[in-house]
Amino acid sequence: MKTSTKIWLIVASALVLIGSVAFVAVMAANQWSFDIFGKRDYKHQIHDVWEPFSDIVIYSDDADITFKSFAVDPAGLLDDQPSNVQIYDDPKVEYEVSVKNGVLIVEAKNKRKWYDYISFFSSDTPSIELTIRGVQYDSLIIKEDTGDVIIPEGLSFNSITVSASTGDVCCYSSVSGRLGIQTSTGTIDISDIAASYMSLETSTGGINVSSVECDGLDVNVSTGKTTMSDVACRDFYSNGSTGDLRMTDVVALRSMRIERSTGDVELYRCDAVRIEIETDTGDVSGSLLSPKVFIVQSDTGRVEIPETYIGGQCKIITDTGDIRITLA
Repeated sequence: MKTSTKIWLIVASALVLIGSVAFVAVMAANQWSFDIFGKRDYKHQIHDVWEPFSDIVIYSDDADITFKSFAVDPAGLLDDQPSNVQIYDDPKVEYEVSVKNGVLIVEAKNKRKWYDYISFFSSDTPSIELTIRGVQYDSLIIKEDTGDVIIPEGLSFNSITVSASTGDVCCYSSVSGRLGIQTSTGTIDISDIAASYMSLETSTGGINVSSVECDGLDVNVSTGKTTMSDVACRDFYSNGSTGDLRMTDVVALRSMRIERSTGDVELYRCDAVRIEIETDTGDVSGSLLSPKVFIVQSDTGRVEIPETYIGGQCKIITDTGDIRITLA
């Protein structure tokens, strides 16, 4: 081995030894707590909002978003209390809170550098909490990255639009118009609400829908699993790749159309005037509430259907998937 190579090896070993000793000393001085490597100096900010507003727009990075509401007191005891936005986040993320033309705007201005994201074992979670007066608003628009979004029950909007990446979205507020939620890997949870039209879309995240009434319902996934129960709508459409679809007590007054690649489709006590289900290798199984005129096709899969020849049309096509349908 060359002399220069030996020297470099000795120097490298010495640096590793020095680093190890320094690490042990620092950890011992902090009682072996890893928080020193990842705990950011988050701070609370409170923005009072006195101006009236009917629409809400939020642009966030990684903060969790939640809502609270207090109704206007008939006796006027709460008239001197403003709505407010409470923020708990890194001081390097500046927030602009303003009301413009009746729109409450909360916008994060992220000034962090790449090295500010290096952290380990941090338990802090940035958050935005909106405490708003009243329960009825026109529109809610949220653009989120990695934070979660919770829209609680008790509020009502004419329309809600939420776009998120890895954050989960939970909506329990009723919508008189359109509800649109789109995520990448985040889970979408919808429960106990009514809306005119719902569009739910995710890639690898899951979708859970329960106790919902609407006119039109579109549910689109890639590999995520979809679970639906106690749903009443006029038209239902679902598209997916490998994600399974499990539906219980889902009734569409007019049409139900489902497309899957390798994902399985399970229907329990479901129905529609016209049903169309198409898969490649996914199985189709379950029960319907009323007789149908069945049109089924499977190249290599097993087919078991009721012998009924009245009612609406039920068309099921698979390549290699099995088809097993009964009447509940």
